[in-house]
Amino acid sequence: MPLGSGRSNLDRTLIPWLRGGAVEPTVGDNVGLGMARAVAVARALRKAGVGEAYVIIPMSAGPLVRPGDRVTDGARAADEQNRRRIELRLRRPSTQ
Repeated sequence: MPLGSGRSNLDRTLIPWLRGGAVEPTVGDNVGLGMARAVAVARALRKAGVGEAYVIIPMSAGPLVRPGDRVTDGARAADEQNRRRIELRLRRPSTQ
């Protein structure tokens, strides 16, 4: 089910918010909500100090990817709660 008014400020606020900014993102749809959730977790990990040892990369495929990393066929995509997930990649910083 679509969220809100369809208006989003993710393009302007998502990266500054990840880096500790005060303006929270406004999402307009489920894909944006997934990305905002991923960034919120990455932000919490940074605050907890995990960002000192790793580069934290937030990711979300929204309702596109089914469990088992299979792309959806589109049927009932928004209704399946088990696809409401985020992913984070933790990488060691480059030495270059």
